Amino acid sequence: MLMDAWKRTFELFAELEIPLLDYYLTGENCPAMYNDILGPSEDPRNTDPYNISQENGGVIPDEWVFFFFFF
Repeated sequence: MLMDAWKRTFELFAELEIPLLDYYLTGENCPAMYNDILGPSEDPRNTDPYNISQENGGVIPDEWVFFFFFF
């Protein structure tokens, strides 16, 4: 069902002659962004690159963030 929606979306783009750009999820020069934070951090000691922990202003308990990064 979801694929049908995407198919119709791209058919609409074609009908309106909207040019499409290549979209790369991985590779060189492909940064990841979450909540307007560019990352992940190149520092391997950074256990919260997107500032989701309570300590960094987020809402996720600090021990959960640490647990998921090192599980």
